[in-house]
Amino acid sequence: MEEYLHHMKTLRSQMNEVEDQAAKISVEEQTQITTIQTLEKDLVSAKSEIKRLKEDTEQMMKARGEICSQILEKQRKSAVLDSDSHTLAQVFQEYHESSTRSNSTKNKRGKKTILFLG
Repeated sequence: MEEYLHHMKTLRSQMNEVEDQAAKISVEEQTQITTIQTLEKDLVSAKSEIKRLKEDTEQMMKARGEICSQILEKQRKSAVLDSDSHTLAQVFQEYHESSTRSNSTKNKRGKKTILFLG
């Protein structure tokens, strides 16, 4: 009988150890499951962020293209205005020179007339 009780105690002790190990394993499994779920959520979040960044990049590239197009158009207009300005300056210079010659000729004629009359 004593041997039977001793075996029962040993069996009970072994059962307690197995239950403790099972509890530890269960806690570790739950910890790993939680870690995996967290990592999966982080992965989904990272993929979403990558998608958003790609969309932002596409929008920025499109805006950049539009801005470059506007810059080129403004540079073209500026070149046309510079050319027009240069042409107007030449016309003004020629007009001024012509006007000066015309006034000079009138002054000479006026002096000759005065001399002739005098």
